[in-house]
Amino acid sequence: MSLSRRYLLSAACLFLATTTNISIAEPANKADLVQVEKNLKTNIPALVVDQIKPAIIPGLIDIQTDSGERVLADPSGRFLIVGAQILEVKGPGQLVNLTEQEDGQRRQTVLKNVKASELVQYKPKTVKGKLFVFTDPDCGYCRKFHSEVPALVAAGVQVNYLAWPRSGVASPTGETMIKIWCSKDPQAIMDQAKSGNSISVSAVPEKKLAACAQTVEKQVRLGQQLGVRGTPAIFTEDGRQVGGYRSAAELIQELNVKPNPS
Repeated sequence: MSLSRRYLLSAACLFLATTTNISIAEPANKADLVQVEKNLKTNIPALVVDQIKPAIIPGLIDIQTDSGERVLADPSGRFLIVGAQILEVKGPGQLVNLTEQEDGQRRQTVLKNVKASELVQYKPKTVKGKLFVFTDPDCGYCRKFHSEVPALVAAGVQVNYLAWPRSGVASPTGETMIKIWCSKDPQAIMDQAKSGNSISVSAVPEKKLAACAQTVEKQVRLGQQLGVRGTPAIFTEDGRQVGGYRSAAELIQELNVKPNPS
């Protein structure tokens, strides 16, 4: 595994901390969690706690915010470490990213619970793998990725699109995505939008249009929870984020999809 200098330094610090005569703190308890969440609500009201629990490192508290940010706190809530990655030293040269493992499990659960009816899906006859892709039809790399979709489907990879209008749901792009999600043939309208053409859809009742807008808004919030910062954002079925734009060949290899017999 290739590691950045920052990760190597983190590992070195962890190694020193576990091999020197330093007393290990007690694990955070329920009262600590309540106190930290109370302090954060009082002092940083913009930070909305989605989940809070004892961290794997004794004495620290693991906080997941509604925007997908990972924060570690001391039991008082006075000191915060933002964007922390917890690595475990398994042996010489062996580091395991425990934060990514846990985040992957959480992403897997979240994506599994998205209703198929709320996705724009490109399905092969026989599904050998699945991708979940947050997309924006006006994004250049999203259009480039879309040109790879036929090759992915031909190889047995199902592509599930979720809405992520970068300029917001109320923007022209957001309105386009609402129309895509509301259309009778969302794949065809998605193809039109990704080719840069003006989309043509039948009139949609106001009630249905409002429901589609809610779906797009929900997917934007879901993307925030998963840490999406741009498009395309590509996730595997087991919760790994594998891109950014990547070619069909790279993704087929990533998923370990076996080629169809000739």
